[in-house]
Amino acid sequence: MKKDLDAVNLKQDHLLNPKFSSPHKLIDIDSRKTQLSKVVYLRSGQILVFIQQFVGEPLHDIYLSSKHGSDLTNTNPIRSFKKVIDILAFEEVSKFLAIYAQPTTSINIFRFDDTFYNLDWIGIQVSLNDYVGSSNLIWMEFVLGKGELVLVDDAQCVRVLELTQPAMFHPGKIQLPAPFCKACISADGACFITFSKSKANMNKSDKETEDEDASKSPSLAQDYTGMFCLVFSIMIHSLSKDLTTEFHSMHCSRTCLYNCSRNA
Repeated sequence: MKKDLDAVNLKQDHLLNPKFSSPHKLIDIDSRKTQLSKVVYLRSGQILVFIQQFVGEPLHDIYLSSKHGSDLTNTNPIRSFKKVIDILAFEEVSKFLAIYAQPTTSINIFRFDDTFYNLDWIGIQVSLNDYVGSSNLIWMEFVLGKGELVLVDDAQCVRVLELTQPAMFHPGKIQLPAPFCKACISADGACFITFSKSKANMNKSDKETEDEDASKSPSLAQDYTGMFCLVFSIMIHSLSKDLTTEFHSMHCSRTCLYNCSRNA
């Protein structure tokens, strides 16, 4: 198996190398005070740009470029949020925007109009404090065109929020193996794909030592040097059942193992 992994790592066929015909200036930002939090290229050719200010009062600006290559430097944002925003999720088909604020553990849902120049709150606010077993979110993303929001909290628990009136969680949830790394949702909205890293060749004594050290210093849990990346695909409809499922007991449609130590 090691030979197969080494062979895959040496191949470059699967790597994407995007090329631009010519560079275009989109916006200038002061990296000492602000940062890009999200950039979305819309099917219409418009570009949504989300910029967060991390010095001074909390501020999150949303800009819209009417066409590819237009300069936003001297334009006004279409919407500004003067509050902390820790996670953003956007879905173009339904035009939903979800923002999560950790201090209040709340999710607010907004919606763009057809021009994307106007953004309004649609009356949905979900406080995680109102739900037993929910904790701080570390990831969220919309299911394409279905009005559903998939959430992962810091306890590695996956849940689905349905944007009805009032908003409701699906009864089922999945407990992921730690540590959670990244996730995405398939283009057809059927699968939740999660990436988890763990050491494949660690013996028992090493694991016990690392677990003890990680409990004393949480930052050590983020050291993924020499680890493997596990990729799992889960059917989202499995969360509609009224149960909590341990991830390892589920039937996953695909499980892959990639050696990520070369790039660690």
